[in-house]
Amino acid sequence: IATTGVAGPGEQEGKPVGRVFVAVAGAGPADVEELSLSGGRDEIRSATVDAALEFTLRVLRREEPAVG
Repeated sequence: IATTGVAGPGEQEGKPVGRVFVAVAGAGPADVEELSLSGGRDEIRSATVDAALEFTLRVLRREEPAVG
C-alpha cells in the first residue's frame, strides 16, 4: 500500500492541494486510485489513510478466491 500527493498547505510542483494517489500492489499489477480531497493538511492526511484502507479492502475482496 502506498500513498503520495499534496496535503498542503500550498500546491507542490504545480499539483493542487488535495490531489492524492493510493496504490495497492500484490501478485499482479498495482491498482491505483486518484483522489481529489478537500480540507486542511490534517483532514487530507486522515482522509488519505481512510481511502487507502478502503481501497485495499476492495482490492483484496476482488482477489479473494470464491468459496464453495
